[in-house]
Amino acid sequence: MAPRTRPPPVPRRTVPAGRLLHGAETGLIRRLPHGEYVEVHRPPDAAQRHVLGSHEQYRPLDPGPGPGGDANGLPRGRTRRERLRLRLSHALYGPSSQVAKPTEE
Repeated sequence: MAPRTRPPPVPRRTVPAGRLLHGAETGLIRRLPHGEYVEVHRPPDAAQRHVLGSHEQYRPLDPGPGPGGDANGLPRGRTRRERLRLRLSHALYGPSSQVAKPTEE
């Protein structure tokens, strides 16, 4: 067995969506006058907002009008593979998986 010449790949660090919207945790816990405890967050500065928010929002596959017809002119249905691919695409890249961009408040 030949020795390994390259180091193992470094896993990419993913940033949770909440960090862009709510900021970084400061570790400070405050008690409000009515008894509720909240954690204080530090909002990201402009450079951090740019880095955290500058990613491409993927879109699910467009199902389109459907597959073409067969030799007799009859429309054929989608195969199991096509239906599975469309469902997975919608589950992974649909509206519920999109990270909202922060808005000025």
